[in-house]
Amino acid sequence: PYAAFGVLTMAADYLPEAWRSAIYLVKVLVVGYLLWHYRRSYTEVSVRWSSPLVVAALVGVLVIVAWVGLDPYYPQSGDEWKTLQQTGLQRFEHADKLASAFDPFAEGSLVPPPVALLFRLLGAVLLVPIFEELFWRSWLIRFLVKDNFAAVPIGRFTWLSFAATVAFFGLTHHEWLAALLCGAAFNLLLYWRRDLFTCIVAHAVANAALAAWVLLQGAWQFW
Repeated sequence: PYAAFGVLTMAADYLPEAWRSAIYLVKVLVVGYLLWHYRRSYTEVSVRWSSPLVVAALVGVLVIVAWVGLDPYYPQSGDEWKTLQQTGLQRFEHADKLASAFDPFAEGSLVPPPVALLFRLLGAVLLVPIFEELFWRSWLIRFLVKDNFAAVPIGRFTWLSFAATVAFFGLTHHEWLAALLCGAAFNLLLYWRRDLFTCIVAHAVANAALAAWVLLQGAWQFW
């Protein structure tokens, strides 16, 4: 699922802006199908509703407070790094991020805005937390401990696996600094509870909080 999402995301970069909503719709359908098709393989996901999930939800909200709050204060592109070297710290507008943002109301979009928003919310709040946590905190974090990752218990700590997953998670997001903090927070939840579902809940709440901010403020640059 993670690979399918990534390939379709890269493909969208080569298509006109009007296609972005349509490509996201396709991503949701393809990834949703793959997650459902292979659902019996995800034996490490145990759905258990318990009080620690309140902590997970709080972590998800705090992560997004940092994600949004820190955004203007660090460079996120090559040009902004050059500006930082020349003029020092300042507020960054991230014009390139806004130019490539997912805007369901973009002129000429192939998908009606209500449909585009529905699929964006389904993807961000339901699918992304599942397939990303399966990739980062079920597979990669254990694979870095042992090739036969299934033999490594969920929540096994090593400095290498912790640092590498946090670093890689940061590098796959435009908001790299916030993503580093987010990856570290979700890793710590995993070590605390030794339960992948806790991380999925935190991730889902974080994405829901970000979606609420985007919709309330029209801050499409975060999408």
